Amino acid sequence: MALDQETIDSHTQDKDKEMSFFDHLDALRKHLIRSGLAIVVFSIVGFVYIDYIFHNIVLGPLNNDFYTYRKLCEFS
Repeated sequence: MALDQETIDSHTQDKDKEMSFFDHLDALRKHLIRSGLAIVVFSIVGFVYIDYIFHNIVLGPLNNDFYTYRKLCEFS
């Protein structure tokens, strides 16, 4: 079977599998639950490591031993 015929056959099979309104709602519900769980998990991890995040990432450039701080001082 040629490749172009194979793609045509797969497209006709996809048209036969139309989703109903409730199937779309079910898929949306699954995506919303997954994204909500991801937000909760990353929020918990962020709160556990809040000191590291703020002191080393957010406020890191204010420290004298930060790499870009030293390079900018040498540059100026």
